[in-house]
Amino acid sequence: MRRSIDETAEFKAARIDPVAAHRSLRERLAGSRFVAAWRRYPKQMLIVIGAGAAENAGYYIFGTFSVAYAEDRHLPTAALLSGIAVAAAVKLVTVPAFGALSDRVGRRPVSIGGALVLLASAWPFFALVDGGQTWTVWAALLVTLGIGQSAILGSQPAFFAELFDTDVRFSAVGVANNIGTVLTGGLAPVLATTLLIWFDHSVTGVVVFIALMSAVTVVTVALAKETRHTEPERTAAAGNPVNA
Repeated sequence: MRRSIDETAEFKAARIDPVAAHRSLRERLAGSRFVAAWRRYPKQMLIVIGAGAAENAGYYIFGTFSVAYAEDRHLPTAALLSGIAVAAAVKLVTVPAFGALSDRVGRRPVSIGGALVLLASAWPFFALVDGGQTWTVWAALLVTLGIGQSAILGSQPAFFAELFDTDVRFSAVGVANNIGTVLTGGLAPVLATTLLIWFDHSVTGVVVFIALMSAVTVVTVALAKETRHTEPERTAAAGNPVNA
């Protein structure tokens, strides 16, 4: 599918400087898209790093740590495991649906709305897991993963791409998004397990962590401009490419 899809017009317009291949490593690094992204778009890079905090942490807390939490409470995990599978299937519909919604109402409101859903549902989620009833556990997973996380996941890919000019977009989004994923998502299960122990096997610390990550997303996205109707600049087409 990827091999058969054509490039967008702005990427076709970007030109590669043939002289770049003969430059020294230092010169190539100084003129790379990675350096250019941080130099020209420092605010946008930080926005991408922080905007996915709720989605990253929410996925690992509700979709991974929750199973360990149930085991710690000596609760059956069958409802959680089956519910996670159901939520994943539902996301096949909800993620593109929220993406389409962001095309209509904007990237920011959909993304912020998803973070607020995760914030509001954190404490009830664990209360429903404690209840142990299959249908309530499934409902909790559908709200957190199927709605909250999906709203952020559906709206932010286009949002991130629209923050940057064509000539640095791929490098900028790739680097910043992965930094954010490592900081707010990759460490989430370890932090959640540590917080569970520190708070004497109470989820209070985990809920506070989710609240903080949701707040990071809300504040970060609120500080960004709405990009839904933004026309991409074409500095590469103007003959001023940044060379990797």
